[in-house]
Amino acid sequence: MTASFLEVAVEAARRAGALLLEHRGAALTVSTKSSPINLVTDIDRGAEALVVDTIHGHFPGHSILAEEGGALERSHTHRWIVDPLDGTTNFVHGLPLFAVSVALEVDGRAVVGVVFDPNLGECFTAERGRGARVNGVPLRVSSTATLGESLLATGFPYDVRAAADNNLAEHAALTRRSRIVRELGSAALSLASVAAGRLDGFWEL
Repeated sequence: MTASFLEVAVEAARRAGALLLEHRGAALTVSTKSSPINLVTDIDRGAEALVVDTIHGHFPGHSILAEEGGALERSHTHRWIVDPLDGTTNFVHGLPLFAVSVALEVDGRAVVGVVFDPNLGECFTAERGRGARVNGVPLRVSSTATLGESLLATGFPYDVRAAADNNLAEHAALTRRSRIVRELGSAALSLASVAAGRLDGFWEL
């Protein structure tokens, strides 16, 4: 029986997550990309290869846009979007806040999305028209109604030291008006936490 798009996304994310856990806290080969604080490791690349191999093992004709490897163009209709390690800086420093993200677009519309947190074993899934779940349990957003009671999260650009839009002023303003603002170091986990009602909101510039 042919696996569904969601089943393949989950399989790919879990395989990559297992590799990340295996190497968490190990000595790593670390290099930089666009700036000194935009890191990439050999484990990023290895995890990405597992995701790509899993997807193409089921759907060899599909395109893939990956964080490290760029675009593999094979289809004009089906394109997978992959971040094998969202939270690389956390991973490099041994902080257990990172995730694998896998999504599928069909004709330019997202139809499936998975965020896998290997540290907690939580797999967030979403299908267009079928809602979102974590480990099979339906998700519900927060019922918080006021900014003053809200727990927010944000992220900063890799060029925060030089960028005009570095989010520092916005962070200060919302810290004063909300309950508190957190910076988890993983946009994927932050957004999944909003979907699960653990955070009340998330923004980046």
